[in-house]
Amino acid sequence: MQILHHYMRKTVATGMLLWILGSTVAQAQENGITALASARKDRIVLRWVPTSFVVWQLGSKYGYKVERFTIARDGKLLLTDSINKPSQPVALLEPYTQMQMDNLSRTDDKVAIVREMIYGEGQKNVSPDKGIGAFLENRNIQDWRMGMALLACDFSNAAARSAALYYEDKNVRPGERYGYRISVARQPVNAHVDSTVVVASPDEPSFLPPPREFRADFTNGVAVLSWYTAMDKGIYSAYIIERSTDGKNYAPVSELPVMPVEANKQSGDSYYKDSLADNETHYYYRIKGLTPFAETGPYSKIVDGQGLSTLDRPIVDSIGIISNKTVYLQWLMPASLKGQVAQIQVTRAPAIQGPYTQVNTLPLNTTATQYIDQHPLSNAYYRLKVVTKRKQTVYSFPYFAQLIDTIAPAKPEGLAATIDSAGIVQLHWASNKESDLQGYRVFRANAATEEFTEVTQHICVPARYADTVNIHTLTKKVYYKIIAVDKMFNTSPYTDSIVLNRPDIIPPAAPLMTSAVIVDSLHGIQLQWNNSSSDDAVRYALLRTSKQHPADTIKVAAWDSAHVPIAYTDTALVMGSTYSYQLQVWDDAGNSAAARSHDVLFENGRRPMIQPFAAAANRDKKTIELNWQCNRKDVKHFVVYRSKSDTPFILFATLPEGTTAYTDKAIFIGNTYRYKVKAVLQNDLVTEMSKVAEVKF
Repeated sequence: MQILHHYMRKTVATGMLLWILGSTVAQAQENGITALASARKDRIVLRWVPTSFVVWQLGSKYGYKVERFTIARDGKLLLTDSINKPSQPVALLEPYTQMQMDNLSRTDDKVAIVREMIYGEGQKNVSPDKGIGAFLENRNIQDWRMGMALLACDFSNAAARSAALYYEDKNVRPGERYGYRISVARQPVNAHVDSTVVVASPDEPSFLPPPREFRADFTNGVAVLSWYTAMDKGIYSAYIIERSTDGKNYAPVSELPVMPVEANKQSGDSYYKDSLADNETHYYYRIKGLTPFAETGPYSKIVDGQGLSTLDRPIVDSIGIISNKTVYLQWLMPASLKGQVAQIQVTRAPAIQGPYTQVNTLPLNTTATQYIDQHPLSNAYYRLKVVTKRKQTVYSFPYFAQLIDTIAPAKPEGLAATIDSAGIVQLHWASNKESDLQGYRVFRANAATEEFTEVTQHICVPARYADTVNIHTLTKKVYYKIIAVDKMFNTSPYTDSIVLNRPDIIPPAAPLMTSAVIVDSLHGIQLQWNNSSSDDAVRYALLRTSKQHPADTIKVAAWDSAHVPIAYTDTALVMGSTYSYQLQVWDDAGNSAAARSHDVLFENGRRPMIQPFAAAANRDKKTIELNWQCNRKDVKHFVVYRSKSDTPFILFATLPEGTTAYTDKAIFIGNTYRYKVKAVLQNDLVTEMSKVAEVKF
């Protein structure tokens, strides 16, 4: 019992129990067995573990059964269903008796741990009727005790044999592949314990790699060892780390093997911290893996080093400005650094957080205590860097030095800008060359004569700036200037202003239609208007739309702003149609506005005259024949008027629709006859009187 408690304390101190539980029973059923096989040329070694405390109890009471099946021979699969048939086991294994374990534990204390778990007084079960808290606590304790016993079996083949968790099959032949089924010797009545199967062949002996990427980092009194374990899971369950002070004679750093703990899941590395007796001794380390079969693999490469003492900082006890041209530094070395200095560097940075660059171009004497910076910045932070003979680096605290600066930066050059349709302005210029430049300030105005106001809320560091201006305004231009500012807030002269045209999204003032009337004498509609008052109007267009055909808009006329009239008469019209007019104006940005007239009915009650209309004398018959042509379909009848000699025109004949000729038989020789004709239409409109046709008879 004392051995178990001692072993538990040692293992818990390493903090590694969860690793062995995870690596041993991972991927298994809740009540089952998981197993590993290690092939040798003359034998195959099997190791298995129960995956729960229930299975542990069954195995400890009844033991385990191992069955073997030949799967392949000389590379050929054996066509047999023997795996599914009952067969005689190659081994029925039971835990050693208490006396056998007592005798064996005298030479192997790990067997004592297994004995305590199986036969010890500490194994007491608590049923749920004693309370759920007591039941869960007892279950956790039993799981923990089982884990300790399984860990002991990993470290000792004798312990694994005593717990019936180990078997060697020496009856193997080259060229054959075997499957082993491992199960509890007796299944419980009201439950089922899953068996497990592993496959191995003596032709494929197990390969044990050396631990990968073994390295050591030394600090004050501590060596932090790390190695890559992500690829070794399932191969090694623990590691033996050895240390030497002469590189020849090694000894383990701990009584028990070290369980790997992956502090960094992404890197897959495990770590171990070893305490050093002092920082003066040179230490050597190597590591090898320990398998669940209690075998060790090859050693890793050897890493070495020694601890690094904690060093006090150097102290900059004086810093000053000489003639406003140079910076003087003086420092003290603490006792812990004296005699260990290999290199001194004076570094400086424009900001306290760095980056710091070395100032001294020539090496300083290791006993130097002062330095003068002949080419200082206007303001800078200085920090002393000391490198020891053991390659340790220690820094002083940073100290600030500032020259009195009254020199303003140069005026920025190359100011240029663009503006897009949304009013976003992109300014850029050439960067100033001053080392103490802090940035730039940008100013804006709506006119060259007004005061410029700053648009940068903070000092602009890059040599560019984006601004947004209001485009919903009648102000057409925007002006910019910039200045440079150094770290002492000295400002440069203003740049020359740069002017940009604001995007024009405001349409010109619309024209005003003042009149739209019919003019009979001109046979058309006369329009009058007032032109746009905008000075950026560049062109006009007069458009006409017929109410009878609203989808057809016709451009009647177009003018530029220099030749636009204030009146226009449209004569290309159809009598009886209703028209509306639109006078549209555009500015130089393409914005437009328009004025509309009211609807105008083009109607005077008359339609175009009938033509052609002709009269011819037929002297043989003493008649005058009239002929005309009319293609209108809305004629009700035709009316013919006649004048004889100097008499006025009188209604002479009324003729039906469709008539195109008429013969005047009431003719007397020696007279002059004149004729006119018109059509009376369905809507009581009439055509205009035709031209006069005259015949002398």
